[in-house]
Amino acid sequence: MDAGSVYHVLKERIDALGKLLDELLGRSSPGTFLLSDGDGSGDPGPPGPPGSAGATGSIGPPGAEGEPGEDGSPGPPGQPGAAGAAGPPGSPGPQGPNGPAVFLAAEAGEDGLIGPPGPRGVAVGQLAISVYRAQTKTNIGNAYVQIYDSTAFVEEHLNGFDWTDVAQFRITWGWDYVGTGTQQVRWVDQASDANVLYESPTFNADQDPADSGWQTKPGWLTGFQRIEWQGKSTVAGDDPVAQGYKIAVR
Repeated sequence: MDAGSVYHVLKERIDALGKLLDELLGRSSPGTFLLSDGDGSGDPGPPGPPGSAGATGSIGPPGAEGEPGEDGSPGPPGQPGAAGAAGPPGSPGPQGPNGPAVFLAAEAGEDGLIGPPGPRGVAVGQLAISVYRAQTKTNIGNAYVQIYDSTAFVEEHLNGFDWTDVAQFRITWGWDYVGTGTQQVRWVDQASDANVLYESPTFNADQDPADSGWQTKPGWLTGFQRIEWQGKSTVAGDDPVAQGYKIAVR
């Protein structure tokens, strides 16, 4: 702003101040201020102090949207996701063609050596002699006597057996104990009482049945032999009843 313009601005403000003073002082005519209408060649007065800041204006409308910026650089790759569920199995493909059949006939090998014989199986035995007849031995006596004598029961004397291949024998028998003595039985060679096949333990009760268990064949028993049954008691007047017996061999 040039000096002339400053002058006119100051003059207008001074006039306005004069009117304000006249109103305050109650004067009907304006006062006289010595400020000539010169050509503005005088020196300008010093600038007045700056006025106080005005009130903050309201926010204006938003400006127009700017142009989009350049694309940023790509970020690092994310973690792989979880594996999805397995799909159903596919249908089987068609069967391929069969290959050529090739058969090679192998030559027969030589016979191997014969192995050692296996262990011997358990022998169940076979029935060799069977005698069934109830025979009461009245007053049996203290010494061994035949249970079946030749006049009472001849069948026992007809029961012979070939003992050549026999290794063991087993006797089962029935005996009704009648009396008060200790009784005992045995089986011997019909030809000689000295050849004893088996002698039972003594007993004081019914033997129903009694069992010798498997016994080893004595050395004298070879070839075809006949066996007879004998009994006795420590009380000669006892009257036991012999029921019969079986002999099995193996």
